[in-house]
Amino acid sequence: MQQENQNKDNIKYLLLKTAIIGGVILFYLFQWFGPGIIQNYKQNKEFQNIHYGGDESEVNESIDNYNKAVMALRRYTDSVISKNPSLFIYTNDTSNVEAIIKPNLNYDVFDSYDFQTVISKNTEITNELNNFLDNRDSLGCKVILTTSKTNFFVKNIVNTKQETTYITYSSYYYNQKEKEQLANLINTRKNYISAFKSKEQKISELDSLQSGKIIFSETELQNKKIESGLKRIMGPRINLKDTTHLFYFTSYNTTITKKQLTSKLKNFTPLFLKKQDTTNCFIKEIPIIKPVYIDN
Repeated sequence: MQQENQNKDNIKYLLLKTAIIGGVILFYLFQWFGPGIIQNYKQNKEFQNIHYGGDESEVNESIDNYNKAVMALRRYTDSVISKNPSLFIYTNDTSNVEAIIKPNLNYDVFDSYDFQTVISKNTEITNELNNFLDNRDSLGCKVILTTSKTNFFVKNIVNTKQETTYITYSSYYYNQKEKEQLANLINTRKNYISAFKSKEQKISELDSLQSGKIIFSETELQNKKIESGLKRIMGPRINLKDTTHLFYFTSYNTTITKKQLTSKLKNFTPLFLKKQDTTNCFIKEIPIIKPVYIDN
């Protein structure tokens, strides 16, 4: 019995001795490596705050909020496309034309080049998306038409009770005679000289693609008369005999069916295509494409 008690005492002493030695070893290991571990932790924390703007859980929360807003925006644009699956335009453009829908967001928040942390960037974009979603009825969406030569804003889909408006857009190149006449005006008249461009620059631009656009009301279309003289002057040129002249006509602030657009041509033609051969003009149906959203 005495031997058994002595063995127990020996075991307790051995455990105590081991614990003390282990503690001493850990103490010296901590003294040796501890500052480095702490410094590394601090550096990682500092890097997270500088680059990410917070710790992992905060970053994940900002990503989740961003993705939820993007999904809500997708559902909204999908619902708009379901009601407006196609764009009908009256045109003479036989090439491939695409139409893409884009919510009327402030896209500067996506393209900002200022340094921002991940959390700050996600939060800024999320706030813009949520602001749009809260005001979607008044902000609406725009439709961008992409042609073989250019792209332009052709429709603004909003919930509005305002008078229906229409848009006519044209693109063209100056012919040789027009370029010579305009070059002569630039060289001889002061009002053709820009403070920001030299004569040579303005003359070189005569070779580039030209364009014109006009937005007009239902009343103007029905009366076959553009009320504003400035709009008439700045409006599109359409010369169907010149194959470089392409034009596009459709409703601007509402959806229009092919039948409805057809009924508008009896007034559109004398207003913009007076006494021209419209044999090669036709109504084209263009499916509206969904925008591309980037998930985090």
